[in-house]
Amino acid sequence: MKYLILLLSFLLLSLPATGANYADMAHKAYKNKDYVKAAEYYEQAYQQDKSDVYLDNAIAAYLSHAFNLTNDKEYDQAIKYCEKVLSLKPGYSNAQELLCEIYYSRGTDSYFNGNGEEARIHMEKSLQYSVLPEQKQRALDELRDWKIQYY
Repeated sequence: MKYLILLLSFLLLSLPATGANYADMAHKAYKNKDYVKAAEYYEQAYQQDKSDVYLDNAIAAYLSHAFNLTNDKEYDQAIKYCEKVLSLKPGYSNAQELLCEIYYSRGTDSYFNGNGEEARIHMEKSLQYSVLPEQKQRALDELRDWKIQYY
C-alpha cells in the first residue's frame, strides 16, 4: 500500500502543470502581495491555456507592482514593469498613464534639483505617454513655466 501511495505521489508530481495550477499559485502570490511572482504564474497559465483572463491578470499584477514602485520613487524599476505590460499588450492605456506620471515626477524632481535638460527629457517622455488631455496639458504647462523649449 505504501508503495502504491508513493508511486501515485510521484506520478502526480511529475505531471505537467496546467493553466489552472499556475493560476492557483498566482492567486496565492497576489493575495500575499508578491505581484511579480503572481504575474509570472499568470503568464505561465496563459502559455498553457491561452485564456485572456490569465494575461489580463498578469498585466494587473505587473501594474500593481509598478504602482508600488512609483510610490516608493523607484522609477527605473517601475518603468521596467510598465514596459513589460506594453510588451504583453501594446498600447495599453493604464500602463501608458502610469508611465506618463512616472516621467512627470522625474521631470519635476530633475527641475527642482537644478537639471533643466534632464527635466525637459522627462517631460517630453511624459508627453509621449500622455493618454488624458490633462496629462498632456500639465506637462506642456510645466515646460512653458520653466521656460524650457519643447522639441
